Amino acid sequence: QGMSMGENVQRPGSAEAQTYAGYFKPRASSVSGGCRRARCAVWVALLLSAPSSQAKAYEDTLTLSGESGYGATLDDDASRSGIQIGLASSFGLNDIWSLRSRCMYGLHGGGSPTHLINPGVELLYLLDIVQTVPYFGMGLGAFAVVHSSKAHIDPAGHLVVGLEHWLSRSWIIGGDVRVHALPWQQSDLGLLYLSATLSVTRVFRADGL
Repeated sequence: QGMSMGENVQRPGSAEAQTYAGYFKPRASSVSGGCRRARCAVWVALLLSAPSSQAKAYEDTLTLSGESGYGATLDDDASRSGIQIGLASSFGLNDIWSLRSRCMYGLHGGGSPTHLINPGVELLYLLDIVQTVPYFGMGLGAFAVVHSSKAHIDPAGHLVVGLEHWLSRSWIIGGDVRVHALPWQQSDLGLLYLSATLSVTRVFRADGL
């Protein structure tokens, strides 16, 4: 019986003892895997923390933009399309919401030119997480249309989607597309009017920087 008990004791050099000890010995693959996970965690933390310096870039800012683009009615009448130029100004309500006012002048060619004046105001939702900022929103406005010595004012609502790129803390370039709906139109613009514009923006900050 004593011999049988002694046989169950693991000798230091036995295969069973080496296997038992190797179970608790840290493996090189496990250590390297842990290092990789640690490095990934550091990179994720850096990526999450880096945008925080860009976040709130719009808060308490006043902007002034020069815009130019092209507008057209969404039908087959090519004569109701033409260039547009205008000015816009926005105020950053916080780091994700901005209120913008704008006024565009448009000239449609054809045998009898059509002149457009399109003032409006819009509320924008900004995905302010990187240097290039996408946004979307909606707004209200009107089209003052002068054609063949006749003038009409058409109330309108619109949806907008756009993209802005910060060149510095003071300058932005961007572009956007708007679809205007004119449900009570009195002019010949049609029910839907599409406009696409490019802009250069100067940023003014409340802190004066």
